[in-house]
Amino acid sequence: MTQLNRNCSLDIFRYVCALLVVAIHIHPFMDINRSIGYFSTQVIPRIAVPFFFAVSGYFFIKNLYANNSVYKIFKKIFIVYAVWSLVYFFISFSGLITNDITLTTIFKKYPARFFITGSFYHLWFFPALFFAMISVFVSYKLKLMKILFIFSVIFYFIGCLGCSWYFFGNKILFISYIVNLPYFNLIRRILFMGLPFFMIGYVLIFLKNKYRDISNKKLIHVLIIFVICFFAEIFFVLEFNLKRDIILTFFLYPLLISIMLLLINTPLLDKQNIAYRYRVMANFTYYVHPIIIILLSKFFNLTNLNVKETVTYFIVCFITTTLGFIIVKMDNQYINKIVV
Repeated sequence: MTQLNRNCSLDIFRYVCALLVVAIHIHPFMDINRSIGYFSTQVIPRIAVPFFFAVSGYFFIKNLYANNSVYKIFKKIFIVYAVWSLVYFFISFSGLITNDITLTTIFKKYPARFFITGSFYHLWFFPALFFAMISVFVSYKLKLMKILFIFSVIFYFIGCLGCSWYFFGNKILFISYIVNLPYFNLIRRILFMGLPFFMIGYVLIFLKNKYRDISNKKLIHVLIIFVICFFAEIFFVLEFNLKRDIILTFFLYPLLISIMLLLINTPLLDKQNIAYRYRVMANFTYYVHPIIIILLSKFFNLTNLNVKETVTYFIVCFITTTLGFIIVKMDNQYINKIVV
């Protein structure tokens, strides 16, 4: 069951980003060459989750300005998160129970994980997304969108000083206090990452009348410039040992905007069926890949197989993609609600 008039480019690129998220969690190519591995698992994939935030922000804010109800969007995403949280709760429970952790301990920790940190390590995206959605909705109603955008840019700047430019951030009194907080990673995900990238949707809508007249050739030139700047920035902070990590970099933000502009400007509306498949496979890959990783790890341990990370990565991608394709063919209304 396809959805008409979707931007097919965004759906196809969503699948690419899902595979990049898997790479972050498995670290392929590190067993072949550490430089290639680092580039493949720590540099290129940094576009993935920000892209998910930006796409969500684009459609959410677009619906707000079109005076469409966003309640259904929020409800749908919350149901998806709740269902997958339940799945991972049972997986966590089955693993934790062997370590004599009581049900009381689990139920005390799980609500906080569900609403704040994420119910599993890859599902932190959802609490951060809900925070961004609520912040934008309230700001829109109060006519404070410009102010929220300004603050989101300031937050992103602080986030960069706490990540790739930590050497300098650690020397600025107030910034140093923030970036060295015990819960900085949590703050980064919600405030310095989720909200700023979600607000890219606001930037795109603001530029709506301008970028429609820009040719793809010019957009590609802009994209190439920001790609070069992005890699140059990473090389610089690595070469001079300025970073704590490279999760957030200054040029990642304009790079993502240029990618979004190019994709939106090239909607590929005649590829609806293909894009639908990629969208389902992308969502399913993102949601289920930790389960496949866990099952493969147990299988390899039981059979005493020494399987390298690169091979594991391609196995996981193959399994999740195949299962996602099967779900497309099944077209079950109940499964669709938690995958599509």
